[in-house]
Amino acid sequence: MFSEYLTGYSIGIHKSYFESNPDVSLTFWDYANSQDLLFANYGASYFFYCFIAEKYGGATTIQNLVQNPVNGTASVEQVLAAYNVDFKELFRNWTIANILPENISQYSYENITLAMTTKQFGLSSIPRTEDSVTFWGTDYFAFNSNELPFTFDFQGSNAEFLVTAIFTNTTPFSIKVVPIILSVDGLGTISTETLGISAEEITVAISAYTKSGSADHDDYHPSPSQTYWYTVNPNVVNVSPGNITVTDHGETISVLNITVVDINGYTWDTADHASFEILTQFGGSTGILSSLIFNSSVGYWEGTTNISSLEEGTYKILYRFFNATSTGIGHSNVITLIGITILPGNLTLSNRGDMLSIWNATVFDSKGYIWESADGAFFEILTDLGDRTGINGSFVFNSISNYWQSYLTNISSLPEGNYSIKYYFFNKTANEVYFQEFTLTSTTTGTSDSSTHITTITSSTTQPSSSDSISTSTLPRTDAATSFIGLIWVVIPFIVQIKRKNNAKEKK
Repeated sequence: MFSEYLTGYSIGIHKSYFESNPDVSLTFWDYANSQDLLFANYGASYFFYCFIAEKYGGATTIQNLVQNPVNGTASVEQVLAAYNVDFKELFRNWTIANILPENISQYSYENITLAMTTKQFGLSSIPRTEDSVTFWGTDYFAFNSNELPFTFDFQGSNAEFLVTAIFTNTTPFSIKVVPIILSVDGLGTISTETLGISAEEITVAISAYTKSGSADHDDYHPSPSQTYWYTVNPNVVNVSPGNITVTDHGETISVLNITVVDINGYTWDTADHASFEILTQFGGSTGILSSLIFNSSVGYWEGTTNISSLEEGTYKILYRFFNATSTGIGHSNVITLIGITILPGNLTLSNRGDMLSIWNATVFDSKGYIWESADGAFFEILTDLGDRTGINGSFVFNSISNYWQSYLTNISSLPEGNYSIKYYFFNKTANEVYFQEFTLTSTTTGTSDSSTHITTITSSTTQPSSSDSISTSTLPRTDAATSFIGLIWVVIPFIVQIKRKNNAKEKK
C-alpha cells in the first residue's frame, strides 16, 4: 500500500472505509468475511506506514521493513530499534494521529487529516456499558465538554488494553494527551478535576493489543473482539482510608475497617467490584492486588494479600468500588517499609556444658534505630536439615549493655552434629528471621582411669548471597510511620569456640 503513496495513486475508497471502521485490526486482514473490512484493512495499512515514514526515517525505513525477513510486529520493532520505540507505543501514537488535524502537534501527520468515525456523547452520566474492540483495532469516544468535570472509568477483560484521553481546546489551540494507566486487573480512571485541566472536546481512544511475539492471534487464527466496560461521570461514593496491619509474621498485609458511603448517606455492603491495589509512592503499580469483602459481623470492608515481594520503601493502597452507576476510589495512609539488620550474638556454655547462653545480639533498622523492645524476641535450635529439636528460648534486652541476650538454655540432649539457631524478632506488624549455624563435636582425652569429654561448639556467620540458605527472603515492612518493621539482611562473620567439659568418674 505504501507504494501507492510514493506513486501518487489515489486511495480514496480505502481511506473512506478505514475512516468508517477504525476498529479494524491492523494485523489481521479479514479476507473472507467482509469486503468493507478488507478495504478498511488496506486503508489502515496505508496510513500506518505513512505515519512510520513521516516520523521515523521516510522511505528508507519502509524499504528496510520490506527487506527484513522477519514478519509482523517484531519486524517493525527491529527496524525502529534505533528510535527506542516499541510497537505498542508506536501504535498508540498512530491512533492519536488518526483523529488530529494535520501538522498541529508532535502526534499529527504532516500532510494527512482523517475523519475517523467516533461514538459521540455529551457529558451526562453514562452507566456502566459493555463494548468490544479487536486486537490492534481502536474505538474512539468523543465527548462535548461544555459541562465539567469529566470522569471516565474503564475496565478491560483479560486482554491487554491501551486507553488514551486527548483533551482539545481551539481558543487558543492546545492538545493534551494523557494515557490512562491501568491496573494489573485492567482498571483505570481519568478525571479533569484530578488533572486540573479543562477542554472543549475530549476524545478517548481504546485499543486491545497483544505483546510482541504473542500467539494470541495471526492472519489464520484471529481472536474474537475483546470485551471492556466503561462508565462516564459516575456518582461518587466516599471511601475511608481504613486501618492497615501486617500479619502472618510480616508476610501478609490486611486492610480493615473500610467504609463506603454514597452521596445520600447510604453505606455500601455490596458492590459489583471491590478491590485494593498496592502502589508505589509515585502511584505506579506493584502488581499486588486483591479483593475486598464486606464483613457483616463488623460492618466494614476488609481484605488481605501477600506482600513478601515488596522491597524497602514507601507505598500506599488504592481502593476501588463500583456498581452500574457509581464509583468510589480511596487511598490508605502511607506505608513505609524499613530494612532491619540482626547481628547475631556470641555463644557460651556453662553448668558443665549443658547450658547455652547467647550474648550481645543487636537489632537495628536502616535508619540506625536500635530495637530496645519487641512483641516477640526468641530463638529455636534446628538441625542441619531444618528440623526442630524442641529447644528454644527468649531474648531480653539489657539496657546497660544495649544488647539482646538469652541465658542458660538447656542443650544437654543434643548429640554432636551441625545445628543452627533461628533468631525471631517481630512486633505487631512484622517478623524477621536470621539463621546462625554452629557445630557440636565431642572428643575424649586422658587415660582409661581418668578421662575428660570435651564438646566444642563452633559458630560461624557468613554474608548471605543469592545461593545462601541462611537468610530468609522475607522483606521488612512497617505500618504508617509509627512502627519499625523489616527484613534481616547480613551480619559480620565471626567464629567462636567454646569447650564443654564433663569429668567422668574415676574407674577403679
